Amino acid sequence: MQAEDLTPKARAAHSQLCNGGRRVRGKHPVNCVTWHQAEAYCRHRGGRLPTEHEWEWAARGGDQERSYPWGEEEPGPRLANACGRECARHFEDTHGEAWPSLFDANDGAVGTAKVGSYARGAGRGRVNDLAGNVWEWTASPEITYRTELDERAGETVVGVRPDTGNRVVRGGGFLSEEVKELQSGARALRNLKERRADLGFRCAFDP
Repeated sequence: MQAEDLTPKARAAHSQLCNGGRRVRGKHPVNCVTWHQAEAYCRHRGGRLPTEHEWEWAARGGDQERSYPWGEEEPGPRLANACGRECARHFEDTHGEAWPSLFDANDGAVGTAKVGSYARGAGRGRVNDLAGNVWEWTASPEITYRTELDERAGETVVGVRPDTGNRVVRGGGFLSEEVKELQSGARALRNLKERRADLGFRCAFDP
């Protein structure tokens, strides 16, 4: 696992949470893969990575505009795999310092959980794990929005793609310790070369 902010001991502990090559985790999400690996896999299967706009449309239930994939109820251990009591204890031992958690109860998984383990938290159409378990790569690059002066229309907002190598990730993961990370509109940026235990993907297929 690659994570620049981790000590060697912590990196080794996090690497144990990578699912590749571990038969007992065959029903868990794929994690610890770079953006290029995720994109290549989807393309091989005849699909592609979703754009962040497509991803959010699915998470919000389309025109239902849900705050969370399951609706409006605040996140809890039966709705999503985020950082619960067992997660905080595990990483306190790993890092040797206090570790925050999203909720006090145990959600049943230190790392990833089997896909579909949180049926109550499924999105519209019974799409599983749109919040929690792993953040998910999207096809969308980082965009910086800025206001520029348009002589014909006054001020206008334009999107600029900086050459950072970052891609947008969505959905929150098992390390999420803040409610906002599980909201349907939550987004973060990861370098496309990064591999993390709390980062995976899903493929989109055009009809």
